[in-house]
Amino acid sequence: MSSKDARVNMNGSSDPYYRYTMPCMQVKVEGTTKMIKSVLVNINEVASAIGRPAEYLVTYLGQELSANSKIDKDDKAYVTGAMDTQKIQSIVFKFIRETVQCGNCKNPETSVHIEGKKKNAVLYLTCKGCGQRTDLDNSDRFIKYMISHPPSDADFGHAKTAAGAVGAALADATAADEERKKKKKEKKDVGDDEDDGGEKKKKKKNDK
Repeated sequence: MSSKDARVNMNGSSDPYYRYTMPCMQVKVEGTTKMIKSVLVNINEVASAIGRPAEYLVTYLGQELSANSKIDKDDKAYVTGAMDTQKIQSIVFKFIRETVQCGNCKNPETSVHIEGKKKNAVLYLTCKGCGQRTDLDNSDRFIKYMISHPPSDADFGHAKTAAGAVGAALADATAADEERKKKKKEKKDVGDDEDDGGEKKKKKKNDK
């Protein structure tokens, strides 16, 4: 298996029978000096396998590394600075432990729920395996980010099991990419329409 196709257990163990796997993080350092950044090459596939939006994982990495993080207009995700792949991978494991795993059975197959509104909103997980609810620390900086940026799906989640995970992850990542491109195109079309409207008004004024 090539390094590009390598997978790792979501709990960081070496157990060959563990059901939940994800692609190993691929990081590529680009640029020089002040412009250097670490591109998260396969962030969409990793996030899809975990069952969380890529934006969550990118933001979490930035907070943990005390670095700027972003998904740019070309859908390239990165954190500023030259980051070690192993360090990035260890933070992904921490992300799973703190925001994905069930507090009762440690199963990563959970879904995100937000209850309440504004200052009274709380975030919790429900486990597909044991059915238990796991309340997260709503005073935590990243949990606050999740609450203020709820997933597009009301109940977002469910990590992929090893069986069929590669195909499912790629399909989900492709779908997410297409959805982002669609939204960007819609925003551009709205901007073009507004520009056309301004030109028409200007022309009408000149005709008078």
